[in-house]
Amino acid sequence: MKNLNLKSIHTKELVLKEKMKSKTQPKQERPQIIINRQLHEVSTKALDALYKWNIPPKLFRRTGEVVRTRVDEMGRPIIETATESILRRRLTEVADFYRESFNRRTHATPSIDIVRDILATEALPFPALESITEIPVMREDGSILDEAGYDGATRLYYHPAAGFESLRVSDHPSAEEVHRSVELIGEAIGEFPFAEDADRANAFATLLSPFIRATLGGTSPLALINAPQQGTGKGLLTDVAAYVATGRRAAMMAAPDTDEEWRKRLTATLYSGASLIVIDNIEGRLEAPSLASALTAPVWRDRMLGASRLIEVPQRSTWLATGNNIRLGGDLQRRCYWVRLDAKMAQPWLGRSYRHANLLDWVAENRPQLVGAFLTIIRAWYVAGRPVATTQVLGGFEKWCRTVGGILEIAEVTGFLGNLQSLYEVADEETAEWEQFLLALAHRFPKCFSVKSVVESLKESRLLDLLPEELDRDRSNPQSSFSKCLGKAFSRRLDRRYGSSEARLERVGDNRDGTLWRVAFVQQVEAA
Repeated sequence: MKNLNLKSIHTKELVLKEKMKSKTQPKQERPQIIINRQLHEVSTKALDALYKWNIPPKLFRRTGEVVRTRVDEMGRPIIETATESILRRRLTEVADFYRESFNRRTHATPSIDIVRDILATEALPFPALESITEIPVMREDGSILDEAGYDGATRLYYHPAAGFESLRVSDHPSAEEVHRSVELIGEAIGEFPFAEDADRANAFATLLSPFIRATLGGTSPLALINAPQQGTGKGLLTDVAAYVATGRRAAMMAAPDTDEEWRKRLTATLYSGASLIVIDNIEGRLEAPSLASALTAPVWRDRMLGASRLIEVPQRSTWLATGNNIRLGGDLQRRCYWVRLDAKMAQPWLGRSYRHANLLDWVAENRPQLVGAFLTIIRAWYVAGRPVATTQVLGGFEKWCRTVGGILEIAEVTGFLGNLQSLYEVADEETAEWEQFLLALAHRFPKCFSVKSVVESLKESRLLDLLPEELDRDRSNPQSSFSKCLGKAFSRRLDRRYGSSEARLERVGDNRDGTLWRVAFVQQVEAA
């Protein structure tokens, strides 16, 4: 098949954008394609028919392949690969195929060879699709995407629910409109038992995030919906966020046991175009390198399960996780923010009292108004010149912090990210564990030590009691060599500083037992 050159594709995309302004299929005759010709000739005509009849778009480009959108059995809009069967059916909808013999034409169907040849072309004339949104969102220029279907400016497909057709937001919201919007949002989240003002502001930020994801061009951190015990309202708050963003309860994902499973689930979830990802009921320590990578990756790269090819998926999701006294490990502590709930009672599920007795029903009924309230505040921030927030910044999420913080300042919602230091001190047990362990090593081996000497010393010293949780798991695993695990753990933490003592591991040489290590720290304090 003759590949369409990139200049031709670019020209066709410009034409497509102009045609899409009307959102209607132009009047044209269905092409007639003779299939018993050279394959490249037939395929080129078939592809041209797919392009010309792709208004409004039904086929898109994503991760290097042809995809389409559809609604699954749960009513959720998803992105799926346009398989050979799907593409073959679409061809029958956009063109009439014939076989010609002895000056006679008989009806035919496009062969699988034609379909495969189209899929093999290097440049496909379909619009690029990044994700699906079920709510109107703000574009980079301050306008609002509120018309159903594909939007070329954001590369989003807007799949609205009933009730959004008449949603309109003022171009220049007044202070009174902003105030009323904040009050309405307060009816949805204001009566949860937030531990302090920072948690309330962070909850506001969590619900706000899906509306601005298209403007960030980057990533957003993980919201930890945290509480000291069950029944405090974590699940309800998560469902409120999900109802606003999608119109239904949150689809929960349990935390996998291994990082390999994390990677597989994240790839499948991101590939589906999920706008909201919820990790539910975390037990133990949340420590997953793949999750940490996904949170900071504008584009997620991985191999699809059951396939050998590498895919690249735009990462435009809003992330939430729920749990009781969530603990963090690895690099996750600097990729998260806290939304803490504390009812300060033994049985919080018996003491709940909300203005709206069935809160989720109220949110569902008033979803268009709630969406309009968020958009009003965002629009007011844009009209005000997009002021940058004077707030703390999470490294790697600077644009999210400054954008959300600026919007919350316009809304006069105070405390945003004001509890970050508390999160680092309480949830990040790994830092405290390693600081104590390194100080104990310094006390036991004042000069230097090898992995072998540490392993032998565990049998006769207090080091065993101070072993970090990660190393304790490795030591209890009969299928792994603890010495190798300990050596790798030391290598990963070379020169990393822990706690107020800034204890860190240094390499000082080698001997017959292997690498020699030393613990250095700012103040020569004695290990407890």
